Amino acid sequence: MFRESKNLLAQKSFKILPEYKLKCGLEIHTQLSTSKKLFSNSKNDPFMAMNTPNVNVSPFDISLPGTQPIFNYETLLYGLKLASYLKFKDINLESKFDRKHYFYQDNPQGYQITQKFEPLGHNGSLLLSSLIDGVSQDKKINISTLQLEQDTGKSLVRAGETELDNGIIEIDLNRNNVPLIELVTEPDFQSIEEVKAFLLKYRKIVRFLGICNGDMEQGTLRCDVNVNVNDHCLVELKNLPTTSSITHAIQYEYMRQVENLKKGGKGVKETRNWDGEKTVAIRDKNMAVDYRFMPDNELKPLKISTKLIKQIEAKIPFDIDTEIMKLISEPFNLSLLRSNSLLEKDEKSGVFILDYYKTLASKYLYSYNKGGVNMVLLNNIFFNEILVNISKLSNITFKEFTHLFKYENVLDLVNIINEGEMITRPNADRLLHYALSAKLENPDWISLIEQNEISKISLGSLTKVQQDEIYNKILESFDPSILSKIHGKLPEERKSKDLQKFEKGMNVAIKTALELTNYRIDPLDLRKIIINHL
Repeated sequence: MFRESKNLLAQKSFKILPEYKLKCGLEIHTQLSTSKKLFSNSKNDPFMAMNTPNVNVSPFDISLPGTQPIFNYETLLYGLKLASYLKFKDINLESKFDRKHYFYQDNPQGYQITQKFEPLGHNGSLLLSSLIDGVSQDKKINISTLQLEQDTGKSLVRAGETELDNGIIEIDLNRNNVPLIELVTEPDFQSIEEVKAFLLKYRKIVRFLGICNGDMEQGTLRCDVNVNVNDHCLVELKNLPTTSSITHAIQYEYMRQVENLKKGGKGVKETRNWDGEKTVAIRDKNMAVDYRFMPDNELKPLKISTKLIKQIEAKIPFDIDTEIMKLISEPFNLSLLRSNSLLEKDEKSGVFILDYYKTLASKYLYSYNKGGVNMVLLNNIFFNEILVNISKLSNITFKEFTHLFKYENVLDLVNIINEGEMITRPNADRLLHYALSAKLENPDWISLIEQNEISKISLGSLTKVQQDEIYNKILESFDPSILSKIHGKLPEERKSKDLQKFEKGMNVAIKTALELTNYRIDPLDLRKIIINHL
């Protein structure tokens, strides 16, 4: 009998061995963010109602006798939107629902309504890009099916207070009948990096399409992984709430199966749970469960027209990969991180940021720049100052910002900073923070600079006495031992280690000097004062 080690990951660093091929497939459950549940008019908001169990339920959700399902057509539109984006070749024009029978305490119907025989779609795909998704080479992942189905309720086990008290199981049906999309891929994954890349890309897509918030920790996106090595027995891994747990579970399971094969074992087709350290067998898949699938005669077939499919396709604004390639190229030159952030909605207002940025950048590039184009400056102000400040300030959303600040008003500030004559960059950042927090409407930047007495003081306007005074103040924050190893020595005599310490001390000193001068002297000019004195 093969005896598994509980510390397979601790024993050796993980790598896929050439003679033991990894193969994975995914089953992803996507909780749809529709306003109502799949087959009732109950509110669909299970996460927000976690502390108030069984409030978002209808007679059908708790399976009272005589109740019947009422299909929510919004879920169909969400499903078709995803199927269209994932290029499903076969969208079923007469999709049907079936009953999957099994007993569990959080499934009061005794069956789950799903789409076993006539799912919404077959034969989709998603391309993983080496440039965008961090995989070693481009790879197409094939998707076998996309189907609509019900989510189940949740069971909470309360332990007993005494040895004789077995405790109780509490049932919360807020999640029961919440609409899901089940997406099943082909076993095309041959590395963990491909699995992670697919999940991150899929999450980006469902968020972009507005059909799910993609939060794995909330449970709105859940994933089971099918793993096998060298095409031996397939193992299904469950209880994988994060991408980190998915990574570690696949690593553990791969090494467990490799050790088994090395010992001559054949493996077992089974379902295993990830407990945070190891995978644990919970069910033998060779013992087939008879779910007694049958058509649900209480639900009519979903008859879909090609016209509807084309209308939904037309509403998808663009392909994410195509848009990212534009953003990371000339003239925008954004990083992948920044490009991806533009495809997210602002959390507070639900507004996409991409359109605003592209209009702002286009105006700056082609009509509204003074003293030359500086896209690095524009991008830094937009991402590091505007977006960061809006996310931190509690009293303003991105949508409000777009109403308060015209494009030209933002670009006026960019041009003032780019010219470098009127205000230092630190004071410009402080000024922008003030304008956002005060929710000023199209502020007159020049007047604000003058009123707050934060106009730039140039190095040439300072007398030697004033420069000496600033340097002496700076000197107080310097470690004398660092200065002694730099001062009076030729560049070639200075050690790299001493120069690194000096640079670190220099940055601290400049920060001190900025505070002393109310940020009115440019940091580069302060550096010149220090260098000139040394």
